[in-house]
Amino acid sequence: MKKLSVVVMAVVMVLALCLNVGAAGWFVKSPSGNDAPIIIEFENEDPNCTASLTIIPYKDRVTLTDEEREELEDAYDDIVNADDLGELCDALEKLADIAGVSIIDLAVSDLFYIDMDNCDVHYEHGKFKIKLDADTLKGFVGLMQMIDGEWVLVEDAEIDENGYLVFSAKELGSFAVVVDKTKNDTTSPQTGDPTMEIAVYSSTAVVMLAAFAAVVAYKKKRV
Repeated sequence: MKKLSVVVMAVVMVLALCLNVGAAGWFVKSPSGNDAPIIIEFENEDPNCTASLTIIPYKDRVTLTDEEREELEDAYDDIVNADDLGELCDALEKLADIAGVSIIDLAVSDLFYIDMDNCDVHYEHGKFKIKLDADTLKGFVGLMQMIDGEWVLVEDAEIDENGYLVFSAKELGSFAVVVDKTKNDTTSPQTGDPTMEIAVYSSTAVVMLAAFAAVVAYKKKRV
């Protein structure tokens, strides 16, 4: 009987670890399920800038260069592993205080990369003014951007009268939309990268089958 108890305890411990791995931090739901936000319009403050912008959603990160993909995946890992989003960005914690929102109610509803091409001398130009539409803006609180491996708050990001996200950015790269998850109706308990979740569920199934086999073997031995 003691051996059977040990097996059961082991199964419980493994399942607990699997559930912990499957809980993917501070995302409303997996960004792998989101389509790219739509660029409504953009302009550079230098009229001579000929750059064009493209948004790559997290699910299409394989289309980025290796360096860009690694940045976006690092951004994902930061959000998954943080104690809360205020840990990633002090300015976001201050913004939450001003908005009267608890920092633990903040979550990322979208993660994407904004890329630029058709301008070989962009370092001579200024900021972009960008207007986006997305299905992940409900409960909007702020917009974070990763610059040189650090998260910063995009200070002028706001939702305009038409429901579009409007902001300025001199540097482009990885962006995360931060919302009050209590006001975002896309909240789902199924968070995280689907590939990881599949691995978790597969491992769980294997453990359960092994436990079942152990129980059956134990009973046969007693007969």
